Amino acid sequence: MSSGSSQNMERPGRGEIWWSAPSYDGPAGYEERDRMLFVVLDESHAVDRSWFGVAPIWPDVDLANELDLVLDPSATTLGFPARVQLRRRITLAWEQLEQKLGEVEARGLELIDAALRGEADLDYFGIPYESEHDWRIAADRWAAELVAELQGPYFAALHEAEGAIDEAAAAAPGKLGEIIPLMGRRGERAPGGHEFPLAAAGEGRQQVIEISAEQVDLRGYLWPNVLRGALELHIDRVASDWWKAVELRVGLSDGHSVSSPVFVPKPGITVSLGEGELILVGKIDTDELKLRVIGE
Repeated sequence: MSSGSSQNMERPGRGEIWWSAPSYDGPAGYEERDRMLFVVLDESHAVDRSWFGVAPIWPDVDLANELDLVLDPSATTLGFPARVQLRRRITLAWEQLEQKLGEVEARGLELIDAALRGEADLDYFGIPYESEHDWRIAADRWAAELVAELQGPYFAALHEAEGAIDEAAAAAPGKLGEIIPLMGRRGERAPGGHEFPLAAAGEGRQQVIEISAEQVDLRGYLWPNVLRGALELHIDRVASDWWKAVELRVGLSDGHSVSSPVFVPKPGITVSLGEGELILVGKIDTDELKLRVIGE
């Protein structure tokens, strides 16, 4: 457990701004790391505990580049302008958050949501780096390294969960580990489409892979979330009598694959996989899309 026990804290909520804990006891734990401020964006229970999707938020707006969203002083309760690094969005355990310092106001959250959808005006972002010698790069490199270390416990928890699933499947192959191949078809969807709403920049169309599984009457689509650096699965429809725990495995053209956390497919949910690397639609082998059923 970190120095700020989650058992004695109020639960982090969307839009709240928290200090990270300097230490974390658990898989991929660490001690006496620099603190960072994070704004809480969402919550999930993908790996047997509470995890929070967060993004770094900084007071030094002079370091903002063209991917950093800049909020004016009235957009948060902190009382000063701030930059939000949505491209460094990560997932932290509750125990990795130690102290609440403030929150983003409603209109600030609206701007963050617009940026995540690719709809925020460029005036709200910083200035591009002038060259590879731009003085801001060193500070951003430090932030990237710290963020990568803080993300370690989530990846370690995923690895542990995958190991437990594999052991269960090996113990009872007749009931666990069923593989359901998915049909994949490349296509395009416009922003705000009725059947497959998604966030694309401007009025452009976003490349997606529509997926289906006739065996379970499942429909959805895969698309790359560029800002988050992750591939996202959006479930549009699934038969209500077939809500089982599954894992999605996506094969790539280079022979590698990425897997999702274990989830129960239900209409309207979104599942992220391959976080930390941008997997474009063109890299996905549509013949290597599979659902692995975890249990009955």
